[in-house]
Amino acid sequence: MSALFILRKHYNAIKRNLQQIIPLFRVTLATANNVHLFLKRGEQVFEAFVRSRITELRMQKDVSEYQMSLDLGHGKNYIHSITSGRTLPSLSELPYICEYLGVSVRGFFDDTETAPILIQELLKRAKTMDEADLQAIIGVMERIKPLQE
Repeated sequence: MSALFILRKHYNAIKRNLQQIIPLFRVTLATANNVHLFLKRGEQVFEAFVRSRITELRMQKDVSEYQMSLDLGHGKNYIHSITSGRTLPSLSELPYICEYLGVSVRGFFDDTETAPILIQELLKRAKTMDEADLQAIIGVMERIKPLQE
């Protein structure tokens, strides 16, 4: 399966998530081979966020920049070049980085989640449970910390 096919498959979800979480951006599919993320404003803020978020999640996963770069199929300095500010990951690479870090694209951009990797694991397991098990889990969660709306 080609990266372009995967990108096209996930393009609308990525676009929707980016625009919901960061309304400063306009995402467009410019050509069959290029995806562009146009910033309306706040480019430096966005770049700093991406760099720090990758570092934060990478450290939670307890993996080095070197190892992450190689695991993603890039040269040994790929992640370092992102976190040091020399470059940003392409929009087509972002889903792979998120998958490697164990978070959704939405979870990557939602810095209010205190433990996005654990939340993703919880969601993955919850999808395999029946309704009675889910109700039991919700009951335990309510007892631990009631939902405040």
